[in-house]
Amino acid sequence: MKEEPSSSALGPVYWGFDLPFLNPLVAELEQDNSVEVKPQILTFTISGKGQELPVTVVRPSARSKREIAVLRFKRLQLEDTEMLPLVIRNNGIKPVKFMLHLEDEHGVFLLKGRASTFKTFQTGNVEGDSVRNESKPAKQPFFLLRHGQSAEFDVIFKPTLAQRLEGKICLLVGDSRLTLTELVGEGHMDEFTLDGLKEDPQERNAKSSLKKDIIDAVRANHIQFGHCPVGKRCRRTFTITNHTRTQFMRFVWDADAIFQFSPKVGHLHPGCAKGITVTLKADVPGTFRRRLVKCKVTKINFKRPRRKVPDWDDQMCIVTWKDIPRKDLAARWFKKERVVETVPEPAHTVLEKSSQEAEVYLSAIVFYTQFKLSTTVVQFKDTSPLQTRIATFRLSNTGKVALEYSWEEAEDSEAVKKQYSSALMRHFLSSETLKRCRKMLHRFGWQPDRPFETQSSGLQLLHQLAKRLQQQQDSEQQQQQQPEQQDHPKLCRSRRVGSALEILPDPFHDLPLFSIKPCHGIIAPGQKQAFQVRFSPKCEGTFETTLQCRIPNMKPNQKMKQVIVKGRAREQKILDKAERERPGSQGSGALETST
Repeated sequence: MKEEPSSSALGPVYWGFDLPFLNPLVAELEQDNSVEVKPQILTFTISGKGQELPVTVVRPSARSKREIAVLRFKRLQLEDTEMLPLVIRNNGIKPVKFMLHLEDEHGVFLLKGRASTFKTFQTGNVEGDSVRNESKPAKQPFFLLRHGQSAEFDVIFKPTLAQRLEGKICLLVGDSRLTLTELVGEGHMDEFTLDGLKEDPQERNAKSSLKKDIIDAVRANHIQFGHCPVGKRCRRTFTITNHTRTQFMRFVWDADAIFQFSPKVGHLHPGCAKGITVTLKADVPGTFRRRLVKCKVTKINFKRPRRKVPDWDDQMCIVTWKDIPRKDLAARWFKKERVVETVPEPAHTVLEKSSQEAEVYLSAIVFYTQFKLSTTVVQFKDTSPLQTRIATFRLSNTGKVALEYSWEEAEDSEAVKKQYSSALMRHFLSSETLKRCRKMLHRFGWQPDRPFETQSSGLQLLHQLAKRLQQQQDSEQQQQQQPEQQDHPKLCRSRRVGSALEILPDPFHDLPLFSIKPCHGIIAPGQKQAFQVRFSPKCEGTFETTLQCRIPNMKPNQKMKQVIVKGRAREQKILDKAERERPGSQGSGALETST
C-alpha cells in the first residue's frame, strides 16, 4: 500500500501511518461456531520522506524546530518599520523555475526584490525562439536560478496592530507549494519605551527561543559594553520616553554596584523623553553576560496645573554661596563657600495599580591589557653622518581589550632636541630674528615637546620659498653693491647681508637623533602594529637611548615596556674600510640618505 504525502509538506518531513489488517484465518474460523477464536490485528508502520526544497535558504540562518527558516523581527511600535534580508541559492545541478508568494493575513509584511535579483527574473519562455512561441499564450513570469546562482530579497515589517503577527513566504515550483520562510513580528502601543537599546545577536538565533511552538519577536533590550579596561569608566546612553499625552510618570532603576544608572530616579512629562547614562566601573577582571536590571515605572499626579509642574530627577542640584567667617577676627570680609544641594522631589500621588516594569540586559568583558614585543633592543648598523637608518619591530595585542600606547624617551636618556638647524646657527642672528623664528615655528606647528615627530610638509614648502627669496635678495644686493664697492670697499666687506633663511628652520637637517613612528595609537585585540625607528646622526659618535611605551590598563605588578636603541656614526672612509675587511653584516636597518 502506498500513501502519498500532502503537496504542502516541508522538507525534509517524515510521514508515518498505522494501518490495521484483518487476519483471513480468523475470518474462516468464524464460520465454525464450535471454535471460538479471538480476532488478531496486525499493525504495519509505513514511513516516507517528503519533498525537499529545490533551493537553499542562505539567510536567515535561524531554523525552527520544524527545520524551516525563520525571520524574527523586532518588537516595534506601530507604524515603525524594520527590514531584514532574505537570500536563497540553487545548490543543485539543474536550473530551478519558481515564484514566491507572501501569505500575510494582516498586510504587515512586504517582500521586495533587490536590483541583482531582477537579473534572474523571466517574463517568457526561455526555451525556444520567439517566433516559435508567438502562437502560444503568454506564460506567467517566474524566477530562474541556475546552478550556484543566488537571489536576494528584502522583507519589510510595518506593524499596524498591537499584537503578535506572523506570516510566511511560500515557494511555488510547478504545482507544488512549499513553505520557504516563516515571518514573526510584534506591534505594540506601550505608554513608555526604552529607545536606543540594541538586540542581543546571540538571542536572535538562540535555540531556546527558536525551538518553541510559538516563536516570539526579538526584543531590543540589550546594552553591550564590549571589552572594557579594569578600573576605567565605560559609559553607554539611551532614552526613556513617555508616549502618553496627559499622564505624568515616575521611574526608578534598581540599585547595582557595578552598573550605575544616571539619573536613577526621575519624572517624565507627557510626550517627553529623558536621557539615561549607564556607567560601568569594575576594579577586578570579570565577564558579565546578560545581567538583568529592572526599571519600575508608575503613573503619578500633581496638585499643580500641568504647566507649572517642573521637570525633576535626582541629578538636578542647586548651587549656592554661603558666607563663612574667617579665622582671622580682624578680617572684615567673609569667606565664600560653594554649596551644592540636590533639588527635592516635587510632591505627588501615585495612581493605584499603575506600576509597570521594564527590563534591560547588560553585557561586558573587563580584562587587563596583554601584549608582546618582538624585541627589546634595536642595534643599528654603523652609519655615516647625515644619513638615516631605519629599523622595524612589532607590538602585538594578545589580550581581549583594545591596547592604547604612547612612546616617549626615558628621563635618564640624553635626548637631542635642537630648536634651530646647524645651518641657521652659523649665522649671526639678531634678537628680532630669533623672535620672528619662534613665531614662525609656533605658527606652523613645530612642537618641541614631541621629539619623535618630524617637521610638517608645510615647513618644507616654506624652506623652498625661503631659498627663492634668498636668491632674489642676493641678486638685488649685488646690483646695489656694485657702485658702493668703488666708494666704500672696506665697509662692504664688513657688512652682513640679511638672509631669508634666518627666519625659517632647516627641516631636513633638524631630524631628531632617534625617532619612532607611529608614536601613539590604539591596537585592536588580536592585531599587530609595526613601528619604524630612525637613526639620523649629524656627527661621529656612539649613541644610545631608551624608548618607553606607556600602556594603561596593565596588571598592577607589570612593568612598563622599554626598547633600547643603539647606533654609531662613523666617517664613510672608515665604514668602507671596515666593510672590506669584514663583509658580514652588522646590526640592522635600511639606509636612507638625508638631503
